[in-house]
Amino acid sequence: MRFQRTLRGTSSPHLIDSVPLINIVFLLLIFFILASRFNTTAGINVLVPGVVTSETVSARTLTITVSRTNNFSINGKTVTLREIENILATEKYRSILVKADPGANLGSVTRLWELCKQSGIETIGVATAEVT
Repeated sequence: MRFQRTLRGTSSPHLIDSVPLINIVFLLLIFFILASRFNTTAGINVLVPGVVTSETVSARTLTITVSRTNNFSINGKTVTLREIENILATEKYRSILVKADPGANLGSVTRLWELCKQSGIETIGVATAEVT
């Protein structure tokens, strides 16, 4: 005796439900989009010099950018040396990271460095790109 097999709801027994797969793909896409945004730094695009040895900075470090045109910026906002002095007086940063374009004048970076030392900053670093 031979019985006939019936399938309920599908016309073919080999169909794979693709909705969970599409959900996973979209979740991964959203994850990588959000994760990549945490890597970007706000402000002026500056080319930093490359070095072989370097160290990473702590989270409580203020980054000051010096552009090729010798403008200073903090978090994408252009500031003057006087404004930097006020920020250093009100906010108690222990370390400063200077991100200077190689085309910036050494005098601008030196004035910033001297201002940080006068404000009592313990550690001043220079941002570089790692050369492998």
